[in-house]
Amino acid sequence: MHPTQGFQRPRRSALLDRLADLPREQEIRTMKRLGETDVQSEAASEGSGGAEPQQCWTADGDRFWIAPEDLLVTSAEERGTGVLTYGKATGSQAGFAAASLPVPLLKGDVLRLHATGVTDWKAVLLRLGAYVPAAPLPEVITFNYPTATASGYTPLDDAITRRSKSQLKAFTDWLEAHGQPKGYVGEVGWPKNDDKWHALAEAWYAAADDANLHVTNWSVGDWWRDEDPWQPYTFVTGAWTSTGSAPVVEAHPTTADRWRGVNLNIAEFGTGEVLPSNSGAFSNVNPGTYGQDYKYPDEDVYAYLHGRGVRVGRLAFRWERIQPALRGPLDATELGRLTAAVSAANAAGMKLVLNLHNYGRYWSGTDANTRTEWAFGDGLAAADLADVWSRLALAFQGNAGVLGFGLMNEPHDFEQDGALLWEQVSQAAVTAIRDAGSGKLILVPGYDWSSAAEWPEHHTRGSWIDDPSDNFAYEAHHYWDNTREGSYEESYAEEDIHAEHQCYGHQVVPPVLMRIMPLGDSLTGEPRAWRDPAYTQLTTAGFKGGDWIFVGAACDAYTGMPNEYHYHQGMSGWTMQGVLAKVDDWLTGSPADLVVLHIGANNIFSYQSQTSAELTSDWFDLVDKILAHSSNVRLLACTWGAVSSLVNPPNGFDRAETVVEVNNLIKAQIVGHTHYGTRLHLVEHIYTADDTRDGVHLSDEGYVKMAKPITTKLMDLYPPAPPVGVTDLMATAPAASLVTLNWSDAAGETSYTLERRPAGAGAWTEIEAGIPANSTNADDTTVAAMTAYEYRLVSVNAGGTTASNVAAVTTPAGVAGLAFIKGSHANGSGGPVSIARPAGAVAGTELYLGIFPGDNFTAPAPTSPDWTLVADATVTGDYAGFLYRRVAQAGDGATYSFPLAGWWNWQAVLGAVAGGDGVADTASGTNHWQEQTAPLTVTAPQDGLLLHFASGHFGAVTDDGGMTPKVTADNCALHSEGPVAAGDYTRRLSVQNVQLNASMLLALKPKP
Repeated sequence: MHPTQGFQRPRRSALLDRLADLPREQEIRTMKRLGETDVQSEAASEGSGGAEPQQCWTADGDRFWIAPEDLLVTSAEERGTGVLTYGKATGSQAGFAAASLPVPLLKGDVLRLHATGVTDWKAVLLRLGAYVPAAPLPEVITFNYPTATASGYTPLDDAITRRSKSQLKAFTDWLEAHGQPKGYVGEVGWPKNDDKWHALAEAWYAAADDANLHVTNWSVGDWWRDEDPWQPYTFVTGAWTSTGSAPVVEAHPTTADRWRGVNLNIAEFGTGEVLPSNSGAFSNVNPGTYGQDYKYPDEDVYAYLHGRGVRVGRLAFRWERIQPALRGPLDATELGRLTAAVSAANAAGMKLVLNLHNYGRYWSGTDANTRTEWAFGDGLAAADLADVWSRLALAFQGNAGVLGFGLMNEPHDFEQDGALLWEQVSQAAVTAIRDAGSGKLILVPGYDWSSAAEWPEHHTRGSWIDDPSDNFAYEAHHYWDNTREGSYEESYAEEDIHAEHQCYGHQVVPPVLMRIMPLGDSLTGEPRAWRDPAYTQLTTAGFKGGDWIFVGAACDAYTGMPNEYHYHQGMSGWTMQGVLAKVDDWLTGSPADLVVLHIGANNIFSYQSQTSAELTSDWFDLVDKILAHSSNVRLLACTWGAVSSLVNPPNGFDRAETVVEVNNLIKAQIVGHTHYGTRLHLVEHIYTADDTRDGVHLSDEGYVKMAKPITTKLMDLYPPAPPVGVTDLMATAPAASLVTLNWSDAAGETSYTLERRPAGAGAWTEIEAGIPANSTNADDTTVAAMTAYEYRLVSVNAGGTTASNVAAVTTPAGVAGLAFIKGSHANGSGGPVSIARPAGAVAGTELYLGIFPGDNFTAPAPTSPDWTLVADATVTGDYAGFLYRRVAQAGDGATYSFPLAGWWNWQAVLGAVAGGDGVADTASGTNHWQEQTAPLTVTAPQDGLLLHFASGHFGAVTDDGGMTPKVTADNCALHSEGPVAAGDYTRRLSVQNVQLNASMLLALKPKP
């Protein structure tokens, strides 16, 4: 624990800072406690396809579960004399109804499980809905109220509890993999006045019991009083008392196989820049004043602790005080204080671990106000630590009160390869202690704050201590907050949210196409490694949703990705021998269809005496073990991809030739494993130094390169299902040179291909490939005017192709954009207008019908309601003109008719316009026996078309604006101009000796 003011531990790395950026996808739900009071509980947002029920707690311990998908409660048990009731509430329904099982639970429902006087019960949820197989449903999760514990605290089955146990397991698995039967957690602590933290501590200590770990809780000191937020025992108003943490510590006492205790840390106080006693900066020349800046615990501390059942104390002291000059003699006064502390503890029946509490640092001063911080690799040498421990070993030779020597507290942040440097420094200290004649227990901390969770990441070379007395243990520290710093700045509920985001929920393994277990993590230096790009590569290839899932007991704490891709069995630092001993258990606990074996680099590091043949034999032993576990398992066995920059003399590994030899032997001998048929597949990896980020571990680009041959082989073995085809493809032709395709996105495609053929028959021609997945439209600009086509859209992924429905379309006449196509006219008397449909007036073409009614001034009624009166320029008592609009339909006949019974001398013109979308603006005016019409003004949109209709008894007619007559009868005409740019336009017709009844000017807008 770092003794900074306010008891805050310093932040350790940018990697941990990433956790603070994780999204809080939490949904706050307020629900009725089924007829009682309101309760507000937090649960992760609902998911689908493999999400688990989210747990909520009420004040009295009832359990509420919000179902993320359809579930079924299938069994329940009653224990003892208590009664278990169960039921569900949906939405705002507050009533509780006891129900006999089974009880269907639909997505979004709230399930209440309440126990009265029950000490142990469970109910099981099974999945319904899309994943229901023919066989019995798989178990998803169980609820448990475990039996009462000695501490009185009942462990919770929540995310933060699972996270703490998983992080501890990372350390204990590393110990087991490297043949270390005993480990030590030198610091563990939690908030002292919160029952939920105490319940978590109970679960953690039970896990430590199972692993047979030595443990010392943080921390005790009579100077702490009630300020320390973690202390199990506190000294207040002159008397010792216990806190809420004490029952957990006392419920897991020292046994014959393990020792348990507390930290005693006030002797390492007073190391700041301003000491209370003299305002100077702490250093070897200004160590502070005893009794003011620091002290050793009083004798009553040991007596009180012994009375509470505590038998071991980890006593923290400072290097600068015990040895004021590096490689110089120990300070006699300080050594006397330390010796007296040991004697007092021993007299009270306790043993002490002497811990040099310096973080891999030494403060060297030139005067009381000037100091320099030296660290290993930057001012401090391995020989410095070896010297001080040689002297301390001699000083406490045969002292029965000393249980062991703690080499250093939390070494961290060295400038060069910190883990390797610390391994070398700590080995030098162990050697010095043994050379001094001491056989006492030595506690060897891990690099980077000794974090239990990060231990395998730093110590990838395996066990590094060579102890002739074989009396040492590796020491980790473990704090359970999100930053693992022990500050506990957030509440338990907030920390549990972090843990949920970090995937420490129950792993749900639904029936899927394949379950993949990543086994081993060679050449990786961070969580996820190749699994991150593998996820991207697989989903890009068309593996969706429930197609696949990664499985394993390990859970990456830095991911937010879907499809459970953070699960694996790839703990860093494991050797083939360690995996061989555990692989059956792992495959039993997390059944897999496919194992990706990626292991071997740690054997080169840890077993340098092994020959290539021996390494190859161990590799095939592991292959045989995996494939013998189940006849349904397939194996992707990866070659050793070590690069020369990794296995070279400066790093202490001159094994590059061995890697090449092993790979050649693997490739040669795998031929002899034909009895596995198609179950064994080799995946070759080849890297260069450019693929690494530090000469040792692969870079992000290197991980992409690592993932690619794995996913390529995987897709060969398990091609995804062909994509779902599009069923609603539609084709329209807004212009002669354009066909627009629209559809609803299907599922499972990685791209689309658009194909075309002539209507009715013929081979399909590819028009456009590689249309992005999830697209819903495309254009074809390679078409000809007035031509019938058929289209289909082909969905594509790695599993195949699926064609859509066929969509037919005919392009309009060959006019670019909005334009007047062609017209027709008719003359008649005493009967209906019958006028020919203009050539090129295909479906979608706009038709404009202008009528000069002759001797009748009433607008005629159209036969079809699809005709709309656009403009009426009637001159009362005289002649008139009318203009109608209609959109041509596919079923239109060759002519259009209007009922003009009783009309005489009528004239009609019909014009066809392509690409229009109705009338944008109109202007109309009337003139009688004038040689020139009044000017008409309209506002045209961009690329609009001007259309001018005039009716009357014509002679010679001209247009001041240069408009071209498109269609004329004796007494009426249509002129057009454009397309024109947006703006206002004024046009008029000039006539000579003509009786002009009416004129109309329109600006048509193009279809968007």
